[in-house]
Amino acid sequence: MAAAGLRGFFSAAARRTGVRTPQPCRSQASAEMQTRPDPAGPPPIEYIPTRKAKNPMRAVGVAWAIGFPLGILLFLFTKHKVDHNRVEQLQSLQNMKRANVGPEAEQQYRGVLHRAGRT
Repeated sequence: MAAAGLRGFFSAAARRTGVRTPQPCRSQASAEMQTRPDPAGPPPIEYIPTRKAKNPMRAVGVAWAIGFPLGILLFLFTKHKVDHNRVEQLQSLQNMKRANVGPEAEQQYRGVLHRAGRT
């Protein structure tokens, strides 16, 4: 700052005497006024969060915590239903086999064949 004040003083004195002094270019003057950059570079700006961040994997964890046990329960329920239907079908098949035993079944079967024209 002091050099700029003296430069102004000398240029004013030179104007009064009529002597021309070389004026520095504006880019040189502004370069002299600026401080030289630090070779290490500016210190990095550190980000300090103001609130706790949300965990993006939380939704995935909740989905697994709900979906996995429900999937197992659904499998067991479906397996029970399939087994129940299978037992019903086996019982009805056994009832049909029991009904086709004895002399009544033979007569009934012969009647069906006789009506169809096969004797």
